[in-house]
Amino acid sequence: MKILTPSQAISMIPSGATIAPGGFGGCGHPDLFTRALEERFLESGEPKDLTLLFASGAGDKKGRGLDRLAHPGLVKRAIGGYWNLCPKLGGMGESGGVEAHNWPQGIVSKLFGAIAEGGPGVISKVGLNTFVDPRFEGGVFNPENAKSLVEVLLLKGEEYLFYPSRKIDAALMRGTVADRFGNVSLRGEATKMDALSQAQAARNSGGIVLVQVKCVQHDQLSATEVDIPGHLVDAVVSSRGLDHPFSYGHEVCPVRVIKNYAEPDEVRQRIVSRALAELPVGPYQKKVINFGIGIPAEVGQSMSEEQRASYTLSVESGVIGGSPLFGDSFGASINPDAIVDQSQLFTFYDGGGIDKAFLGFAQIDEKGRVNVSKFHNRRPGAGGFINITSSAKELVFCGALVAKNPREEVGGMAKFVKHLDQITFDPSFSKASKIKVITDRAVFIVRSNTLVLTEVSEGMEPEDVRALTDADFEVGHELSVMDY
Repeated sequence: MKILTPSQAISMIPSGATIAPGGFGGCGHPDLFTRALEERFLESGEPKDLTLLFASGAGDKKGRGLDRLAHPGLVKRAIGGYWNLCPKLGGMGESGGVEAHNWPQGIVSKLFGAIAEGGPGVISKVGLNTFVDPRFEGGVFNPENAKSLVEVLLLKGEEYLFYPSRKIDAALMRGTVADRFGNVSLRGEATKMDALSQAQAARNSGGIVLVQVKCVQHDQLSATEVDIPGHLVDAVVSSRGLDHPFSYGHEVCPVRVIKNYAEPDEVRQRIVSRALAELPVGPYQKKVINFGIGIPAEVGQSMSEEQRASYTLSVESGVIGGSPLFGDSFGASINPDAIVDQSQLFTFYDGGGIDKAFLGFAQIDEKGRVNVSKFHNRRPGAGGFINITSSAKELVFCGALVAKNPREEVGGMAKFVKHLDQITFDPSFSKASKIKVITDRAVFIVRSNTLVLTEVSEGMEPEDVRALTDADFEVGHELSVMDY
């Protein structure tokens, strides 16, 4: 194991390499490596034509993370699950400057294990009948410069999607401490991400494993502390604590959550308050709840102690229990009960392990189909949404009835629409027994592929709701007033 500077480590990466950049959104990204990659490319034009393979793209929408690599010629192709936090890179994918693909986050997470074992790829029902299905869009950003890599397979009379493996030439990861033998512990990181499977995938592909750590200690780590064994690690870079925050939202793990809104956001507060009513207090039965990014994560953070004692909380980063963080710290939790590999939690999710999932939405149509992955001029990507909605027993979508228009002081954009920009979820193929949509002014259920209004805020009538939506809906027989 070598101890190198960031520039020395990055010099080991050749042009045309496939890279697995570590991290989960705003947590755990090795910024020293991506900064060194950017600097070397701008100075020398090398390395160029890289391929990126990531589950949740790292970034803060302000230039950190993968957006450091958003330079023409540096990245040729990118396959990722969540793109919202690296908008410059995503914009290049949209314009055709990068061959960009959006696959379900849980699929990419599991793909590292398939690569490590020398398998051909991942075969799954996740993604069928969504924009990832090659009979729709095939998960490509721009069909003019990219063809779908996903295939439909028929096995024993049932349809599956096949997501192919590819060799990884370099895994760029982050740990907390390394010892002189190259063993790495992630004990101070927000999540374990997929560090071990990424390292094994790179090693078995004949590639290299580079790890950014806070420090290197002389004493050997105990076996139970090691998350990445030394035989997998080619070099480490010590940050000496610099540029190694707990997350982009917090330098160190907070002891409590302080909301950072300049003014109280009444819309969000109404949604969160109403959504909390979907978590009745009762005897602890180990029911597993998932909270997605945005308002749903705030629902998890706002639960009472009695509610926390009634359920098992989880975030798809691999975090179980505690108080989920949101914003630039989504993926982390305060005082979690356990942290497992992201791919392991997705295995549990895909098998039906989620009892109830709280998720956001960008658009919903009259059939209850949902879009979160592409709308207007934005393409955040699907993230773990497709995995979660494919298997959760109950779904609760949370969001404003009307989206704010940042260019106008008044008015907004309809979120309930006649035509979706993209299909990320279709209830026709869902296993969920209950589907509910909670907004600040109305609550709907999805019944027999039909949107049904069941609650309105005080003083509103169904026609008031219709005036704010483009999608048609039925009105329930027992319409009630929202209680928040």
